[in-house]
Amino acid sequence: MSGRNNSNNFDIISELEKIGGKEKRNLSKFLEPQKYATKEGIAYKYAEFLKKKNMKTVQIRNIFATLKEFEQANRGRTEEDFDNSKKYVLLTQTAYAVGRKVVPKNFYDFIEYCVERINTPDDLNVFVKFFETVIAYFKYLEN
Repeated sequence: MSGRNNSNNFDIISELEKIGGKEKRNLSKFLEPQKYATKEGIAYKYAEFLKKKNMKTVQIRNIFATLKEFEQANRGRTEEDFDNSKKYVLLTQTAYAVGRKVVPKNFYDFIEYCVERINTPDDLNVFVKFFETVIAYFKYLEN
């Protein structure tokens, strides 16, 4: 199966690069729900990987809370007055969690890949929806 090195590894970056390429294109230009939102999509596969790595819901929710703060800070803003400063908080928060060994390094790579491609309110909205989908499938897999 593409994107998998073995049953306990999923290369989210390779999967995202298949969709959007290696260049730093804005997320809103290539990350569409039909490419990630089904059970065959990358959000479901990544949620499976995180479950296998024994990542806890609280860790995902902590990162998601910061993402929602970023979203709230930009609500109603245009491309011209978009404030991208909070995206760097996502990186440092995730790096700290990796250092504490509560999230896999692959999760940091995922956040970094996406954060580097958030440059507009549309990009941010796309990432929020994608992350929400990963969380939804993560919870779904608990049953």
